[in-house]
Amino acid sequence: QQLGRGLRWVEGKVLQVIDYIDNHRAFRIKPEVLFEVLMGIGPGRGEVAKALQKVRAGEVELPPGCEITYELETLDILEQIVGSVPPNSALEVYYEDFCAVHERRPDAVELFNAGYNPKSLAPQTWLQFVGVHEPESQHSAWTEGAPGRFLEALESTRMTKSYKMLVLSAMLNEDCLPGAIGMDELARAVVRLVRRSPIWQRDMGVDLDDASKVKKLLVDNPVAAWYGSHGTGGTSYFSFADDTFRFLLDVPDQHREDFQQWVREIIDWRLAEYVSRTPSTWDAERVVCKVFQSNGNPILKLPNGCEERDAPWDWTPVEIEGEAHQANFVKIAVNVMRREGSDANVLPDVLRRWFGDDAGQPGTRFQVAFVRGGIEGYYRLEPVNAVDFVPTAQLGQPYKREDIPGLFGLEYKKGLWGPKGVIDQGGHLFLLVTLNVGRTKSSHEYSNRFVSANMFQWQSQSSTSQNSKLGSKYKDHQEQGIPVNLFVRPAAKISGKGAPFYYCGELEFERWEGEKPITIWWSMKESLPKHLHERMGL
Repeated sequence: QQLGRGLRWVEGKVLQVIDYIDNHRAFRIKPEVLFEVLMGIGPGRGEVAKALQKVRAGEVELPPGCEITYELETLDILEQIVGSVPPNSALEVYYEDFCAVHERRPDAVELFNAGYNPKSLAPQTWLQFVGVHEPESQHSAWTEGAPGRFLEALESTRMTKSYKMLVLSAMLNEDCLPGAIGMDELARAVVRLVRRSPIWQRDMGVDLDDASKVKKLLVDNPVAAWYGSHGTGGTSYFSFADDTFRFLLDVPDQHREDFQQWVREIIDWRLAEYVSRTPSTWDAERVVCKVFQSNGNPILKLPNGCEERDAPWDWTPVEIEGEAHQANFVKIAVNVMRREGSDANVLPDVLRRWFGDDAGQPGTRFQVAFVRGGIEGYYRLEPVNAVDFVPTAQLGQPYKREDIPGLFGLEYKKGLWGPKGVIDQGGHLFLLVTLNVGRTKSSHEYSNRFVSANMFQWQSQSSTSQNSKLGSKYKDHQEQGIPVNLFVRPAAKISGKGAPFYYCGELEFERWEGEKPITIWWSMKESLPKHLHERMGL
C-alpha cells in the first residue's frame, strides 16, 4: 500500500509498466524512487546517498509492516548508479538534485521557497554560483561586464521597504529596463503592482489614488536611493533628470530578454525574502522559530526580542498533528519536546519528518510556528509553508502551462490542465489562447485577437452555447464572483518546443454573439503591456 501511494505520486515520470502477470503489475523503478517511497526521503542523488549510508549502518526505519532484504551486491550496484556525492553544502546538493530531477536549474525563489537561502553562498553570489554550475549557459558572456555587476549588486542591496524592488519590477512590466521611464508612467505602473498585495500597500503608506503623493514618495525614496548609488557599492546604475528615471547601462538587443529574466528572478527572490523576515517583536499568539542544528540534531531558535516574554516559558503544552506534547521553552531555544507520558525527545524526529535530513543545516531557512489554537490551552506546532509569500501572476510575463495554477494557489493536474483552452478550477476561469493555430479560417469565422490594448476578441469551444452552464459563467462571471484570467501566446511552439503563455490580466465580459461557438468581446482590466503589442499582432 505504501509503495502504491508512492507510485501514484510519480506517475508518468519515473516508472514504466512492462508487463501484466495474473493481474499484478510489474514495474521498472528507478532506485531513488524506491528509497523515496519506502524511506520517506526526497528525490535526488544526495538523498539516495544518505539512504545508502543508513542502510550500511543498519539505521533504516521503514513504515510499519514493511521490510527489505538487502544483498550487498545490490547496494554496490546502487552506489555505482548514484555515484560519488561530494560533501557539498545542503543548498548545493539540493540544487544538483533539482537539476537531475527536473532537467533544469531552480530559480532563486524556488530554492528559497524550498527552504534554502541563496545568501548562504556568500561571498559567492547567486549569479556566480549558477555560472559555475551552468558553464555553457548563454548568460555567461554578457554577465562578465557591467550588467553582471549590476545583478550582483541587486542581490545584496539593502531593503528596508519593498518599493525599491517594486520600482524595478514596474519598469520591467513596462519594458523600460533597460531603458527610461517618465515618473508619471512609473507611478501608475507601481500602483498597479502595489494594489495586488496588502504588504506592499502597507509599505507605501500613502493614498494610492493620489498620484502626486505616490510620485513624491517614489522620487524621495527608491528612485533617490537607486540614482544615488545607495547599496550598489558606490556605482550608480541609474540617473534622474527632467522627470525621467533612466537605467544607464547598455545591454545589447540579443541579450535584452536574458537580462530582464535575470533581473526578474532576483527581484522575486528578494521580495520573497523581505516578506519572510522573522518579526523582531515577540507575538505570543504566533511564535515563528528558525530550525537550526546543535550537536547534529535539529532544534528551534526562538525569535529576537523574546527574552522578557510573558509566555510561553518553561514546559508548555503543545499540539502536533492532533497529539498532545510538552515543549521546553528555555532562554533562546526549544530543544526538547516530549509526548505526554513519555521522556523521549521527539523534536528531532518531528523536524526531520517535516524537512528531511537537511533540517537545520547551514544554508537552509526552514521555520516552524507555535500558534494559539487547537486543543484548548495548547499551542499548535506547524511547519511554516517555506515562506508566507505566494508567487502571483505578473502582467506581461511568460509562464509554462504547468506553472500557471500555482500562481493562483491551485494545484496543477495534468488531466485538467492538459492541452485545453478553457480551465475551470478553484472558482477561477482561465483562458489559454494560441493566436496562430495554423489553420485557414473561413470568411465568417472570427479569430482570437487583440482588438486594442484594452479589448480581446475570443471564440469559445464549438460545443458551447449561450444558455449552457459554461456560457452563463462567461456572461455572469462578475455576479458569480468568478475571475477570468487571460494567458496568450503568439504560436504554440518556439524552436520546436512548447511556447509559454503571457499573462494578460483579468477580463470583464463586454458583449457576445453567435452560438456554438460564441464570440465574446472581453474588456481588459489592465492594458496590454507595450512590449507585447507587436508580439501579439497589435
